[in-house]
Amino acid sequence: MIKLRNPQSFVFFFLFSISSFAQNTLSYTEPDAHFQQGIVLFENKVYAAAREEFRTFIAKSQSQVNSNEFNVITAEYYAALSGLYLGTPDSEIDIERFVINHAEHPKAKIIYADLGNYYYDRQDYNKAVIYLEKALKNAEMNEKTAEIQFRLAMSYFNKQDLVKALFNFNQIKESVGENAAAASYYAGTINFKNENYTEAITDFKRIENNATYRSEVPNWIAHAFYRQKKYDEMLAYTEPILASPQGRKLDEISLLTAEVSFFQNKYDKAAKYYDQYQNFRRIRPANQVLFRHGYSQMKTNNCNGATENFKKIAGTNDGIGQQASFFMGICSLKSQNLSAAAAAFDQARKTNFDLSLTEEAHFAFAKTQIDLGNSNIGINELNEFLKKYPNSNSEDEANEILSEAYFSSNNYAEAIAYIEKLKKRTTKVNATYQRLCYNQGVNDFNAERFKGAILYFDKSLEYPVDTELKSNVTFWKAESHYALKENDTASGLYTQALNAGAEDIKQKSRYSLGYLNYNAKDYGRALSYFKEFVAKGKKETTNRQHFEDATIRLADCYLATKNYDEAIKN
Repeated sequence: MIKLRNPQSFVFFFLFSISSFAQNTLSYTEPDAHFQQGIVLFENKVYAAAREEFRTFIAKSQSQVNSNEFNVITAEYYAALSGLYLGTPDSEIDIERFVINHAEHPKAKIIYADLGNYYYDRQDYNKAVIYLEKALKNAEMNEKTAEIQFRLAMSYFNKQDLVKALFNFNQIKESVGENAAAASYYAGTINFKNENYTEAITDFKRIENNATYRSEVPNWIAHAFYRQKKYDEMLAYTEPILASPQGRKLDEISLLTAEVSFFQNKYDKAAKYYDQYQNFRRIRPANQVLFRHGYSQMKTNNCNGATENFKKIAGTNDGIGQQASFFMGICSLKSQNLSAAAAAFDQARKTNFDLSLTEEAHFAFAKTQIDLGNSNIGINELNEFLKKYPNSNSEDEANEILSEAYFSSNNYAEAIAYIEKLKKRTTKVNATYQRLCYNQGVNDFNAERFKGAILYFDKSLEYPVDTELKSNVTFWKAESHYALKENDTASGLYTQALNAGAEDIKQKSRYSLGYLNYNAKDYGRALSYFKEFVAKGKKETTNRQHFEDATIRLADCYLATKNYDEAIKN
């Protein structure tokens, strides 16, 4: 129950209204007064009272000989409509009866529209379409008809009867009426949903500059091109818009443009449009978008930006998190932050969402430890890697790095043993093996383990990858045989080094061959070697002791061969 704040004022108002009405209706007959009061009440939406006034008018008019038939029919119209607005059970029956009985009356042509609009406004679209369809059949083509048809189309749209909705929108969209733009928009959305993307683009372009829809339309058009895989056409449409936004909603456009650019490997453009997307959206993008943004930045050498994006998803326990960790390691390597790289690779290798990436991250982690100078960790990780992935595509590189790591640790014997166990060896591994055996041979020579030295020198000579190193090995092998008093063998090796080595090895070989022949009292041969050694060494400033010693021995050889003048000169 409604409680009136001031009952006296209500009574006063009611009495005043009756008085006013009495004064205003003095000029009307009694039935006409009911009709006029009904109109006033209806216009003021006092439907219950209006309905009673119209019914009273109809009843009293029927008893009069000269009643106004037109007003009687009009009163029936308003009475039926008032009942509809009141929600009375028989209101629709009254309206149908009115149309049947008075088909030619002007109100009969609009009452279905009233009924349809009533249900449309109450979102009862099932009933709205029934009466709006009837209204449309009875209506003459004008602005009101266009409004009826638009409401009919919207009713079908809300009922998800898109076929009928589209039929009606299509009839409206190319008109000049006020609903033409809206009809084109909804027709576009239906065509888009039905995958009729070409028609959708045509609908949306028709209202591209309409103030109501211009902010939304570019997104629809871009998506339509994208769904058709017309990527070049999409870019030709979106990029000029992104260059000059002019208040349009561009978050979806920038994302689509970035995505297409990314998958076309145009990483510079992709990075630019992902930046725009993040600026427009202002909220955290999806992890996949963050990843592709970071990857684009990495490809364009923006390692700082890439790392920031990868960091946001590197900790997620899924495949994209593993990828982000791995590429964060790559970015850290590019930035020469080896510690951060090792940490990122370590995180990536500890997950198994992408087994090939797990393998690659393990290898990268081991290599980074070597680069950090953590040789023991690096060697252990490389051995673990080769054990875990015996058929890895990185096997050869791992063996090469491991061989070098052993070499750098000066543990030549262990490194040699490791290489000798390999089932296959690359040229680079053999080159390392050549150096390892040479160094171990020199170590044994210096320790006067001459036979052991010769063993390693022979191993080194099995893989003569480095020809200059080969001549060094040959010389030191000759030295080892000389130390063992195996002069004939030594002589042959010195001669090989003399013929094939670099100039410093040739000099050493001349000096050694000179002494070997001198000690054998073959002064003629010794003389030739010492003479050539002195001649080649005149401009040298290094190894002066050998130069002076060779000069004295040269004098001795001249003396022994009775060439006294040259002996005295030397």
